[in-house]
Amino acid sequence: MVDYRIIEEFQSPTDILIQEWAIYCGLNESAEELIDLDKYWQNKTGLLPELSTLALIYIWLPVSGVDVERSFSSYKSILSDRRVALKEESIQMLNFLYFNLGDPLLATDE
Repeated sequence: MVDYRIIEEFQSPTDILIQEWAIYCGLNESAEELIDLDKYWQNKTGLLPELSTLALIYIWLPVSGVDVERSFSSYKSILSDRRVALKEESIQMLNFLYFNLGDPLLATDE
């Protein structure tokens, strides 16, 4: 867990979290199961309740300073004055599209 020190809960993990991490590391998952991370971790709440709770919090956070700047820029485009009533799911999907397809998709705000 040394690579995950930035996650506060991993700085002094509980015994349960350590056990769940060991179980998670031993899972043999197919690539198809990992396509929808929300669904994946929601399905793991019975087997890995503490780890899945953390995962559902942290999976959408940017991973570097550059990513943070890009996310602020994308949210500025996504949450323009003309888009004030978006649901959380729509914002997540627009953010996904921005990072995977690029800004030109969002530039057509007419």
